[in-house]
Amino acid sequence: MKYGACPRYVCKRLGPDHSRSCDPRIALLQLQSASLKGAEAYAPRFLFTAGEVFNMLRQAGGISVLAHPLQLQNAGLNLVKAIEDLAFLGMDGLETFYPTHSKKTRAALMRSAVENDLVLTGGSDFHGLIRPGTTLAGGKKVTVPYALLEDMKKRALMNSKKL
Repeated sequence: MKYGACPRYVCKRLGPDHSRSCDPRIALLQLQSASLKGAEAYAPRFLFTAGEVFNMLRQAGGISVLAHPLQLQNAGLNLVKAIEDLAFLGMDGLETFYPTHSKKTRAALMRSAVENDLVLTGGSDFHGLIRPGTTLAGGKKVTVPYALLEDMKKRALMNSKKL
């Protein structure tokens, strides 16, 4: 980044008094201090519980889905227990079709979804050409059955009738 250029998100974060022609190194330090507890610019984040988020999504006509479930396991959590707990709190679905999931992993996630009355979902994890190795709709690595969309729509409709 050139000296004197300030990304728009920095200016927005630092407020209207912030100069658009700042030194980006100073702006970065200011942003970092805003995230350090006890720092002059620190602002605590407001967090919702999982149950609150599930309820808000339901009230908005949507469904709640755990995407990238293996990330919980990678973080050291018991995946089966985490899925059970989230389902108990009102989660609606579980991402089971994903390019890096093996057949064994997909089968285990499908069992967990069925056991917890969760709809199956899936995706390609395509974020554009910035992520090498992913393609729109998963390419040859994953195919998400169209029937899953119908199941998600049914769950959303069922949820709306419970409100």
